[in-house]
Amino acid sequence: LHAGCSVSLPRAVQTKKVVVNISRDNNECSFWSVVASLYPVSTYANRISSYSHYSSVLCNSEIQLPMTLKQVGKFGKRNNISINVYGWIQNTCVPLHLTSEKKDRHANLLLIENLKDPSRHHFAWIRNMSRLISKQINNKQHARYICDRLQEKLDAHLIDYSRMNDCAIILPAETDKWLRFKNYRYKERAPFIVYADLECFLEDVTPKQQGGKTSSLYQHHRAFSVGYYVHCTYDASLCRYHSYGHESECIEWFAKELYELGST
Repeated sequence: LHAGCSVSLPRAVQTKKVVVNISRDNNECSFWSVVASLYPVSTYANRISSYSHYSSVLCNSEIQLPMTLKQVGKFGKRNNISINVYGWIQNTCVPLHLTSEKKDRHANLLLIENLKDPSRHHFAWIRNMSRLISKQINNKQHARYICDRLQEKLDAHLIDYSRMNDCAIILPAETDKWLRFKNYRYKERAPFIVYADLECFLEDVTPKQQGGKTSSLYQHHRAFSVGYYVHCTYDASLCRYHSYGHESECIEWFAKELYELGST
């Protein structure tokens, strides 16, 4: 994306009155938007005459105009500032370029599409980010502000923010830093273990056994034999194997065997 100038803000952005749009006939909107963010003024914020010339406060060497998103990081490093760039797509603010490290001198810029020339875009300064995206957070009409006093949550967010492409690492608190094992019962071996297996064959179902409207049942498993092995962990003489091969009674037999094992 290339940035050009003299582009009007979308109506939805204008009504919020939180984006400073400095229009120029050349391609310097990116420089002027950064200057406006670093040296804000209370009146006539959209006029160039309200600011010092960008060449006196910014290092813009080796930056080709119109500035592209690929040059934003390079431009920020040369001036020791961090820059986030957002786009406005279908009345929604979306991130286009996010800095990996937020510095004390930081700028949030909005990149607006030039409807007359889609290959060019226009930079503007986002003066109040929370008001710009408030309706994206909730459906209420009241403005929502980001509270800078929530330092603990803010610090945690900045750690994750600086590691956007990495895993977030959460360390235990000072009062809960010791690991201890308490499920000692799981260290004891179970005295008896039962391994069982059923042998079945597929039997066609009758029309009355068919499934509902959304399924089709045509076969089911019918058990004809069962076998189980009891393993004792402390006395091998108590280990044994039993099986039963009568089709109509094998499940009932197996249930009785398990009941007797549990009772002895």
